Amino acid sequence: MAKPPRGKLGIEFKLTGKYMVTIGLLMALILARGSALNSPLVRTSQTGLRIPTNAPVLTQSQSSGEEDVVVLESGIIGIIWDAIMWLLTIIWKGLVWLGEKIWALMLIIPWWLVLKITLVLIVIAVITAVVGYFVMRIWLKHRQSTNYDYNIFDDPELSAMDKLSLRNLRIEIPSSLAKLISSSKGSAQHNGQQIIFNQAPGRTLAVRLNSSIGQCRQYKYFEIDLVENSDDSAVYIGLCEKQNFHNDQLPDTADTTVIFDGTTGDVQVGQKNKKFNYQMKYFGDVGGLLLYKDFEDSEDRCEVVPTSNGTLCNNLEMPDEIQSRKTFLSKHYKKKKKSKTKAADKKEDKEKDKLEKKRKKEMMKHKLFIPNHKGLYPFIACDGPCTFDVNFGRQVFHCHHEEFEKGLMQ
Repeated sequence: MAKPPRGKLGIEFKLTGKYMVTIGLLMALILARGSALNSPLVRTSQTGLRIPTNAPVLTQSQSSGEEDVVVLESGIIGIIWDAIMWLLTIIWKGLVWLGEKIWALMLIIPWWLVLKITLVLIVIAVITAVVGYFVMRIWLKHRQSTNYDYNIFDDPELSAMDKLSLRNLRIEIPSSLAKLISSSKGSAQHNGQQIIFNQAPGRTLAVRLNSSIGQCRQYKYFEIDLVENSDDSAVYIGLCEKQNFHNDQLPDTADTTVIFDGTTGDVQVGQKNKKFNYQMKYFGDVGGLLLYKDFEDSEDRCEVVPTSNGTLCNNLEMPDEIQSRKTFLSKHYKKKKKSKTKAADKKEDKEKDKLEKKRKKEMMKHKLFIPNHKGLYPFIACDGPCTFDVNFGRQVFHCHHEEFEKGLMQ
């Protein structure tokens, strides 16, 4: 299973709106100043400054000086532009002066000393590069071992705007069902929303999130907490497209529809159905759905995994031997005597790699996948009275790739 890419890449650059606005203002300033310099309403003074033609000039008879004194009325744009040009001129002159001094110094110093200094600088640069490489490796390893926040936005670190958007997420209850489904303030540790179903037993009703969750880049996750289910109603959670959702029944079967049946532990994706080791029908049961994007998978799809109280549920239809790499190798690989050559060790590693690829190929046959679609809506449904606390992201979860591979979540 591929490790999260952010641990490998380290830094991710985002061009936010404030940078775009700053760049736009600078471009507008340059264009405006250029237009002003070419305007017939601008002339050049004796001092070389560009000023408006209607700007008053104090001549010798009007002043005590010998030269004309120019009164500038070129505005804020002109002042800013002249200040920038003055600053650039100072920097350029400083660089020229520094270059001349260095060149003069090089003419005085013997060539052999220059060569030694150059070699020393090259050695320092090489050492710095090597040390920097290993420091970066250590840093990336540290980043990789850090817990990443994740939720339905699947960002490792939520920005202020993301956190603000999370506050607007809520279960949408149509006015036609207001008498049968109600919403109240839920548990503080969850999304702050509690959904109460009051329909008669045997009648299926469903509600969905008011926003789609977008395409999966790494992990997407949400969960519900069953607060009350005294009538043992069947509980469902899942994902579907907007056109496949209905308030009075379960969503239509489609490749982009996921239905997790809390009564049977079955998860249905399109026409495929798999049984997992979890049931969600009693007080305190917490069920969720996790989407995982494997970056080694060439297809644009996500693995669907149900969760129970923060633990990934086991697929009961997947043989135990292929779920564990260690078990699979012990059964299919006969360990040879300890080799004394590197060539033999490499051959042994290649054989193990082939078996690992075979194991993963077998696992793929038992996994559930959904197309990586951007228009998916989380939903909850039940066929009788019950109460849920919903968590669609305000309470941020954490993920570590090693824990994920072991089936653990926080």
